[in-house]
Amino acid sequence: MCDEMITLWTVHSPDFDIRAGKVDHSKSEYYLNTPGVKEVYHELWRRLNTPKGQIIWCYTEYSDIAKTGIKKVMWELQIPLENVVCFIDDLVWNRILGIRCNVGRTLRRKWQNEAIEKCPSDSHFYFKKCEEDFWNRKPKTGSWWDELFIQDTGENASAIICHSIPEKFIKKQMPWYCK
Repeated sequence: MCDEMITLWTVHSPDFDIRAGKVDHSKSEYYLNTPGVKEVYHELWRRLNTPKGQIIWCYTEYSDIAKTGIKKVMWELQIPLENVVCFIDDLVWNRILGIRCNVGRTLRRKWQNEAIEKCPSDSHFYFKKCEEDFWNRKPKTGSWWDELFIQDTGENASAIICHSIPEKFIKKQMPWYCK
């Protein structure tokens, strides 16, 4: 397992180089504009023992990467699995921030199938109830932080790696933009 490689993707502004320098969170739109994220980031860094936040968030599934009207650079990485600091459950991360986000294809499909089976006359209502119940669920341990770190990749999962990334792990770099 030590030599197992994993493909990850990360998207950043064109002026940020994942190969050198420092991560400057004061330039991050997400860090600056997402309510509560500054405090939550600092707690995450504490838990990862990276007090200066020199980490990079990566997508574990290419299909999860959204294109926006903002010019970005998408980096495709091929790195040893042992270089992944941790995997994060994105839904739990958003719960910590108090954000309701898209839950992913698998869970949506499950709710749709349940809705058709259990409440065919009003499947839309049933689906919405499943979604509401999901977001109102309390953490099993009393803290979402206890459920944040997961063992593997998959839908609604991110990987965190340390900055900076050696050139040998970069497969490609390309503009990431759509109008």
